[in-house]
Amino acid sequence: MIICFFVCSVCFFTFGTQVLAANRVPELEIEVVLNEDGSATITQVWEADTEEGTEFYLARHDSGYLRITDFSVSDNKGTYTLLEEWNIDSSFEEKAYKCGIVETEEGVELCWGISEYGQNTYTIQYTLHNLVGSYNDTDGFNHRFVDEMSFFPTDVSLVIRSHDGTPLTDEACDIWAFGYEGQIQFEAGAIHAWSESPLESGQNMTIMLSMEKGILTPKRLVEENF
Repeated sequence: MIICFFVCSVCFFTFGTQVLAANRVPELEIEVVLNEDGSATITQVWEADTEEGTEFYLARHDSGYLRITDFSVSDNKGTYTLLEEWNIDSSFEEKAYKCGIVETEEGVELCWGISEYGQNTYTIQYTLHNLVGSYNDTDGFNHRFVDEMSFFPTDVSLVIRSHDGTPLTDEACDIWAFGYEGQIQFEAGAIHAWSESPLESGQNMTIMLSMEKGILTPKRLVEENF
């Protein structure tokens, strides 16, 4: 099977008003659990060091079929309150220990308050529906897991695994990676992608995966070849 390594796709990031150079995300860990119906439970753990600003945001661009539910944020002090409406112009205090979703022309932004300056660990979780499609020849997806953010992480590690432990192997899957300097490989029944240099403007982490029929039963049906 094919494993390919790519660098720097030409896709541009834009920055929100909350972006400030004094803030850093040295480490970002992402776990993607592929569910039976083709949705994915995604967990991101951010190790952050902040000095300024009011919020973080994570852009999720819609391909016309994706849908997000079950969005939550927590840190070492507990789970944040999910607001029905998120106001990007609210104060630091108003955003503290709260999260929300902002709809944009390209999809949504998942937002949460910095809440406390200094070093902090944020755990973000959500369900991404219709990620895996059922094509004529195979099942799969092409998705940008790290896209527009408040600012760029230094080290990114992403693991994709099946919900029931079915191994994702070289014999059953093909994998490709785009948009960053790093690696992707099969590892212990899962797929592991990681950066080898800090992400910069114009970079992202996009993973394309095709898998044999029968590993999942995706709800999203596509009448064409992958």
